[in-house]
Amino acid sequence: MKRNIIDHHLQREMKMIMKLWSVCVCLMLVVGYSGAVRVGPSSGKSSTDDNGLVIRPIINGSLILSETQQHPVRDERTTRIAGPNNICMEVKNGDYHDGHDIVLSPCEPDSSDPKQLWTFKADGTIRSQIRQMVLDSLLRQLSQHTINYLMIFSCMPPTDPRWAKTIWELQRDGTMVNFGNGLVLTARSDFRNGSR
Repeated sequence: MKRNIIDHHLQREMKMIMKLWSVCVCLMLVVGYSGAVRVGPSSGKSSTDDNGLVIRPIINGSLILSETQQHPVRDERTTRIAGPNNICMEVKNGDYHDGHDIVLSPCEPDSSDPKQLWTFKADGTIRSQIRQMVLDSLLRQLSQHTINYLMIFSCMPPTDPRWAKTIWELQRDGTMVNFGNGLVLTARSDFRNGSR
């Protein structure tokens, strides 16, 4: 009888963890040239380092990762992408048109504000909650430096040559890898609030 009660409590706790996991995913971002959000090579830091940006779940602001899970479940989840000092990812100036930059801005007090919500879709895209546009990784040559940055772009079919740059793979360690270029999302410690 006592064992059944313990088993029941463990099952309840596991269900609660799985519910939280369904809205919690870890993600690192790169803040690039002039503070723009971009993608780049992995720094080797874990997704919980102080400089990394992470998916901030809507429920209780907590983050749970399962050490035993080999690959996260591909169910769709909507949440904020946030970093240190209460900074969240959003589209620059709320301008939802192809090619506009993704920037870091103060997180809105209301965690359900759609301009800072992103949905991780089962097809591998990360979409804005406002216009269902996707995160797109782009290489740009600036003087002698090539940078990678994130922008918003209309959804496209797999036959489009740019399609691979809109697909993201969540790794077991919480990093996000761009399918098109193999680069991960990380964050620099010197990003500026609201910068491009």
